[in-house]
Amino acid sequence: MIRVDVYAPGAATPDMSAKLLNRNGQPMADLPIQPASGQTFQIDLPLASLAAGEYVLEMKAKTDAGATQQLVGFRIGS
Repeated sequence: MIRVDVYAPGAATPDMSAKLLNRNGQPMADLPIQPASGQTFQIDLPLASLAAGEYVLEMKAKTDAGATQQLVGFRIGS
């Protein structure tokens, strides 16, 4: 499980999405994301089903005021 804080202007709540990408940036899976509390969102990323290798977590947030994207690389060892 991954928790991220997301901030938006005023009382806006951003639309969040998360994807698991391979090391080349190609989508592998859409990840479930749920609001936790306040501005915190929770992403379910089960690692047991992933083979050893390098991956990227792509997170996007969007409001009427704009959109942003964050990429986080990680490695699973054998």
